[in-house]
Amino acid sequence: MTPTEKDWFASVVESSDDAIVTKTLEGVVVTWNRGAERLFGYLAEEMIGRPILTIFPPDRVNEEELFLGRVRRGLRVEHYETIRIRKDGTPVEISVSLSPIRDQQGGIVGVSKIARDIGERKRAQREREELLRREQAALRESQAAHRSKDEFLAMASHELRTPLNAILGWARMIETSGRAKDATKEVGIIIRNAVALTDLLNSLLDTAAMTMGRIRLNVRAIDVRNVVNAAVESIRPAALMKRVDVQLDNTSESLTVLGDPARLQQVLWNLLTNALKFTNTGGVIGIAVSRAENHACINVFDNGAGISPDALEMIFERYRQEDGSPTRKYGGLGLGLAIVRHLVELHGGKVRAESEGPGKGSRFTIELPLFEGAQPRIPAIAASNLQPPSMSGELAGRRVLVVDDDADGRELVVEILRSAGAEVVAASSGPAALETIAEQPFDVIVSDIGMPGMDGYQLLQQIQGRFPIPCAVALTAFGTDGDRERALRAGFSDHLPKPVGRDELVRAVVRAVSPHSN
Repeated sequence: MTPTEKDWFASVVESSDDAIVTKTLEGVVVTWNRGAERLFGYLAEEMIGRPILTIFPPDRVNEEELFLGRVRRGLRVEHYETIRIRKDGTPVEISVSLSPIRDQQGGIVGVSKIARDIGERKRAQREREELLRREQAALRESQAAHRSKDEFLAMASHELRTPLNAILGWARMIETSGRAKDATKEVGIIIRNAVALTDLLNSLLDTAAMTMGRIRLNVRAIDVRNVVNAAVESIRPAALMKRVDVQLDNTSESLTVLGDPARLQQVLWNLLTNALKFTNTGGVIGIAVSRAENHACINVFDNGAGISPDALEMIFERYRQEDGSPTRKYGGLGLGLAIVRHLVELHGGKVRAESEGPGKGSRFTIELPLFEGAQPRIPAIAASNLQPPSMSGELAGRRVLVVDDDADGRELVVEILRSAGAEVVAASSGPAALETIAEQPFDVIVSDIGMPGMDGYQLLQQIQGRFPIPCAVALTAFGTDGDRERALRAGFSDHLPKPVGRDELVRAVVRAVSPHSN
């Protein structure tokens, strides 16, 4: 190397931001550049001739012998992260690399060391790790809170649906049996309020499911007209009682969409019950169905209370009502329209509200994308699924085992199924059901899920392994979409959330046993 090259090399070393140090094989400092002065605080004249251990903390002294041992064997040390001590006594985090210095004959005569301050990087890394730790802790807390919320909602649903099932079911049985001739009005009041409470409970659970993104659709090709017809028929009795006219302008053109018929009926039910609630006696509510280019268009209208322009902007928000004061005229939680919008959007559609103002009625317009694929006979199937069955004899000759730990609910189900012609035996627990099945055959089991000792899933598992029971229906107070999916995966042929109507229960049992008919 020429003198000029040596000067050039020395300038590069001196101008480096990194600490560049050379030392003997015994660890004595030979050179100490300005980067080393800045990093460790010692001037060159303070360190040259002194052991490199001067900057080692006591608990790191053993590293020097390890480094020298590798270098003496001709090996390098690459980017070793460690700690050294500055002249002022403060620690500094560094990344150090060492390599052997060789003479012209190739013999190892010293050590070259390059050290870089990594304190800022390590601090940033620790901050990132701490942030990640906090985020993970927050996520765990959030997940735990969601689990607690799920568990609470499931339990609240179970505890509320179970008595509601008995109240509503028995009231309807009394109403239809003619046993309440002197209390028809009173029984009607019980039914209306139990239905209202059920709707509120369902709205709360749907809102929770919306918040957590857990509403799922059972999508198939359906004719919108059939869903509309079913929704209108379901509102007619309440409208008749209030003396409100219900109008239906249905198109003759088939309008097929991909959707969940139960959820679309829920949308229309929410809009129709809202229309009925806000329309006075003698008023009009209705639905008009039409095609708008590549969309099915459903208009739900009324000539009732109307909506102020300011309220139109927020009525689809959760917990928002036009009048939220304690003296408001109309009740409710302010959830129905939020659920409507969420369900419509899940179907790829849009919903909007229109009104000319208070006292001038309102109109809600739903647009759903039409299904332009092949048109199989699905609309008729969907329509048949939405129609009520005949009222008696559907289960004649069928043997049904009813399993429920709630005595009132169990007796109600027994009464309903017997009214449909079934031979019914009841059991109050899973073990009691197993004993009963061991003694006599059944065509179908209708079982609760949440029972002490042995739940409905465990019962079905025991039955499937031991007895030739062809099918089972879950009748339960656990009513979310997730509960339904779990029940179907477990082997139940259907899942009915409480409270359940007479026709709905009978129809489910008929469907369950039909594939097994002789």
